[in-house]
Amino acid sequence: MNANAVFGVADIFKNFSINNVTGNTATGISLVQLDVANSGTASTFLVQAIDISGDVFNSDVTVSNANILVRINNHAYKAGTAGL
Repeated sequence: MNANAVFGVADIFKNFSINNVTGNTATGISLVQLDVANSGTASTFLVQAIDISGDVFNSDVTVSNANILVRINNHAYKAGTAGL
């Protein structure tokens, strides 16, 4: 998932909200982004950042849109933010 702003390395393992910005109407692909400004430790946050992408073209955290690897906090196999 790409970050909508500069992502601080210290923010790894924080929980985040997501933004759903306008996607591509021709392809039908949505554009969901990590909401860097909206983070914390509460289980109500949708995802947890667990790493920065290893892709050399999308791993620069000094600019917006770096790819961040995330884990969904609440799903059928896990509830809340405990554990990794």
